[in-house]
Amino acid sequence: MTEYPWPTVLRPSRLSFYLQHNTLRFASPITRVTQVMRREGARWMAEATFDPLDRTRAGVLEGLLAALAGSVNTVRIWDWRREFRTGDPRSQGDVPTGPYRASSVQTESFERIKMIENQQARACGVSPFERNML
Repeated sequence: MTEYPWPTVLRPSRLSFYLQHNTLRFASPITRVTQVMRREGARWMAEATFDPLDRTRAGVLEGLLAALAGSVNTVRIWDWRREFRTGDPRSQGDVPTGPYRASSVQTESFERIKMIENQQARACGVSPFERNML
């Protein structure tokens, strides 16, 4: 089994991913009662739609499909809606370089949350000190 990289010249115009579960269905020919059995081994499926391709790109796509030989080989793809992986700094736009310094810190909302938590702890009969020790 060979895993091929996705050709860089091909980019789908529409792409959808979904999970296909491994299930079997048995139907009785007499009573028409059905039983469904779920097995291990769900797999991710991808459907790609392309705008009309020129001859060279169409040839690359046909060559890739021929190389896959049905389900014998695989191709490594990614989600083209995201140009970079999640967490990649390039996906966050222009990030200023360090060093970073905080000139002011807003703590008003944090103090309000802490005050509400302390009120809830007192209502339950637990002191804030005991709550923090748990």
